[in-house]
Amino acid sequence: MEGYLQCIDELRELCDGELPRGIRQFDIRFRLARSIQISFDSTISYTKTESTKKTYRALIELNDLWFAYEGLYALAKTRGLLKASGSKSDPFTEDAADAIGLSHIVKLLECRYQSEMLSEPLRRQDYCAYIVYLRDNASSSTQKGLLERLRDKTDA
Repeated sequence: MEGYLQCIDELRELCDGELPRGIRQFDIRFRLARSIQISFDSTISYTKTESTKKTYRALIELNDLWFAYEGLYALAKTRGLLKASGSKSDPFTEDAADAIGLSHIVKLLECRYQSEMLSEPLRRQDYCAYIVYLRDNASSSTQKGLLERLRDKTDA
């Protein structure tokens, strides 16, 4: 998170202290997603094990991060920073990703989720099962393909 905050501070300086609205919205969504703290009432939920709780927390955080990403995507689209034939799952040119600090943010998130989500065998198993469920219930062949690639990376 430290690297992200540094990127935002540098952007703020470049913008004379006031970030453009689209970047502010992304920043708010991203910070909310990263700072969310979730607890479960074990008397009424199925989340009896710590592994299950961690998995659900991560899924909720990932959902919020997706909403933040969609805000960033919309901003990049209005600024012409997307690939001509880019999809929502791979829309940025490498130069554009570097220019808006996205490469650094992605690397930070990859490290966090790979170490937290995939380091424990039971969490990895739950995560893989969830990806398979999403793949099996995906509504398009593109979604199925992306989820299959994600499952393959997770199994590796």
